[in-house]
Amino acid sequence: MPRPTDKEDLEKQGREMKKVLRLFLYDAKFVEMSEKEKARLEKLLGPKVLITHIGSTAVPGLGGKGIIDIVVGVPKQSDLHIVANELAQNGYFFDLDNENPEDRIFLASREHNSTLGDYHIHVVVKNGDEWNQLIFFRDSLRNNEKLRNEYIDLKEKLFTTTGADREKYKKQKSDFIEKAVKGDR
Repeated sequence: MPRPTDKEDLEKQGREMKKVLRLFLYDAKFVEMSEKEKARLEKLLGPKVLITHIGSTAVPGLGGKGIIDIVVGVPKQSDLHIVANELAQNGYFFDLDNENPEDRIFLASREHNSTLGDYHIHVVVKNGDEWNQLIFFRDSLRNNEKLRNEYIDLKEKLFTTTGADREKYKKQKSDFIEKAVKGDR
């Protein structure tokens, strides 16, 4: 699939393909949106947590679904569920298919089918394995143009081959991320 030149081209492709998954070009507004949500989370959760922007929207030049991923680092593992429950009581939704609830709790700002402008919150132990992998991958994409381009190509390929199958899209993306974190890319 040829790379779209702007958001309108990308949105048109999304409509034409009638996909649930849609890709958007990077937009600096993603940073503004993440900062607003970070401020909201900091006010809600207080100084006990460390909050930072991760995912495709945190990497200049990288397109994605336009969903703002934020990681909330808690001091210790016993805080994971406390903080996640606090988020759930304030409008976030638990991912019932959370694969590893002892290491990462995933919540979203929309109950189903997140899209442009929604938030995904990953609650993990600050400086634990999950935290380190998320930050390492984000920073690797920011600093390694070859890796970033490979990831863009993969996302575009998955967009066309997985259709509306979000789980298949996520699984194949996860394989790439795992290899990149291990240094196999």
